[in-house]
Amino acid sequence: MRKKQLTALFLLTAVLTGCGGMGNTEGNLEESKTEAEIDAEADGEAGAGDAEADVEAEDAGASAGGAVDQSVMENVGGDGEERQIALQGEITQGRILLEDEEAFYICGTERIRRIEKDGSASRILWEKGEDAREPLIAMEGRGVLLGDSVYFLEEARGEIDGMTGVYGRCLSAVRTDGTDYRRITELEDFPQAFYYCGNALYLESNGSVKRCPVTKDGSPASPEEVEEISFEGLPGEYSPVLAMRSGSRYVSALESLHTFGYYLAENEKIEVVAIDPETGEERKLMPDGRFRSFNRDYFLFGKYGEGQEELYLVDTESFETSLLAVYENENYPGGIRVLDMDEEYVYVVAENAGDSKKKDFQEENDIYEEINLKTKERRELFRLGKKPGLKGDFYFYAGSVILKEGYAYYADEKDYKLFLARRSLKEPGEVQILGDAFYDSGISRVGTVESYFEEIHSETRPEFILEEIDLERLVVDEKYQGAAKINRVLTAYQDSIISYGKDPEDIKWREEEIASWEGDDIPYSLSYSYSSYPSRITYFDGERFSFYQQDYDYTGGAHGMPLWVGFTFDLNTGERLLLSDVIENSEEELKEIVTGYFEDYMSQTPDGFWEDALTTVKDGTDFSSDFYLTEEGICFYFEPYALACYAAGFQQVTIPYEEFELKIPVKG
Repeated sequence: MRKKQLTALFLLTAVLTGCGGMGNTEGNLEESKTEAEIDAEADGEAGAGDAEADVEAEDAGASAGGAVDQSVMENVGGDGEERQIALQGEITQGRILLEDEEAFYICGTERIRRIEKDGSASRILWEKGEDAREPLIAMEGRGVLLGDSVYFLEEARGEIDGMTGVYGRCLSAVRTDGTDYRRITELEDFPQAFYYCGNALYLESNGSVKRCPVTKDGSPASPEEVEEISFEGLPGEYSPVLAMRSGSRYVSALESLHTFGYYLAENEKIEVVAIDPETGEERKLMPDGRFRSFNRDYFLFGKYGEGQEELYLVDTESFETSLLAVYENENYPGGIRVLDMDEEYVYVVAENAGDSKKKDFQEENDIYEEINLKTKERRELFRLGKKPGLKGDFYFYAGSVILKEGYAYYADEKDYKLFLARRSLKEPGEVQILGDAFYDSGISRVGTVESYFEEIHSETRPEFILEEIDLERLVVDEKYQGAAKINRVLTAYQDSIISYGKDPEDIKWREEEIASWEGDDIPYSLSYSYSSYPSRITYFDGERFSFYQQDYDYTGGAHGMPLWVGFTFDLNTGERLLLSDVIENSEEELKEIVTGYFEDYMSQTPDGFWEDALTTVKDGTDFSSDFYLTEEGICFYFEPYALACYAAGFQQVTIPYEEFELKIPVKG
């Protein structure tokens, strides 16, 4: 009898990302066997009555979607004694969107926000502290809701391998009312898998597993109860499989053993194989395909054919392969992404379908559809567009969709504010807004955003995009006296980018390289792109406002170069304010204050900066320094490579206003 498939939850990220769930155990804790029962089974001391009870429990688990339990060897203490434990019941994956009877919870890497179902104001339950840096993409926002506690992953300063002050990861918890926040255990690396099963949380990373027991009411375990589990998992030459379930996540060894009865892994040739846990025998699933998703019955693989992308199903028991769907490149030039897979459907999104970037930017251009696993019929569900103003600080939310219990949840935008919205997958035409805005960019208080997009194709090879310029410009509302002057400044800045991108000498050089290229595939490095988007409004008091423009310049090579340009304006006069217009301090005093704050900032992770980083700060600080205003103070920043490696990103400190002698009044 085939195992019943669990309901899957999915999240995309551009950025996103994401963390989906299997099963529906939110707010409920399953009963699990006691340690005495487990020990008795391991020692062969369980009686006939216990055996019958175990069979009944197993049957109940199977009817609820649970897999046949797979044993794992756990070391107890340091004396080599071992006992068997088993994952029991359904696995609930950590994910971004959680829900109970009263509220929704959005678990990001920087904060956890509660959105009330009754429409009252949303609020933040937890926010990253000063001992956390910018979140790593690999961390991803994810949590598990058990009882009245949200368990989540965060990044914080701690002690790892004897080194203090380094950035590590933690499993933490907070009550759904925002109280009783605590860090439960430190992690050496971000978990490739984070899930709940049988009254315990599991965190798997590079073959190691931590088990964190949870009380029956969902209360966090004490750090002393966290256990390291040792079991014979994947050999060293294998790695976990990356699947598109609620964004990107890994299917861990222990998890796949529990779900399918064998290890699912990638070998050194990046081929997905099923490994028998007893014999070590492996079987390749689809050597020429890419693993995309899975449920209890099928693995989903993608394969590029001639002018098309093909989706295949591989039976999880027989390993038989069948074609599910074909997407022609002509109709789907942006390609497709797999979002979700449940027991009935595969859900995909075709991005920028029909090359809609060349059309009105506000057109809905991402097509979401479902594919019936039995009939293989495709049905369009809805379309979502990328609206102006959604590409800056809160671009992470744009295009992120979670499929959960018959609904598609996503961020909907109105007046440059973000709301949690959902559509029924059965009747996806109607949009329901849930609660108040969970993010306000502040742009609507100042004005609007206008978009500019241009593609320039090569004259020598018209199919090749020579230049791509994607810009957004803040337009200040005319109700402010200084609007015309401010808009001229921002328009001139955008025009300078366009002029720079369309430099005749640069275009000539690229055309000559393309003309001399003999192969069919022209290197992408010969294509130039520039993007520029306004951030949120970081400061606004009705008289002045501040924000920064987020630019990205790609001229070839492994990656482009990000750039921030801070703007602070007086809404009455239209003047752009420099540091000398904001503070009374001398330049020497400014150097001393800024250098002191950066020195304290860098002392927290001294190995993460160049040796001459502090000298760079001191030499680079004057009245022309990059800055923007915030509610808390003045933010000074340095771009990647200036103080640390590229991957470390922008380095910034916010210095309270009290540290300066101010020329202008500020709120806060």
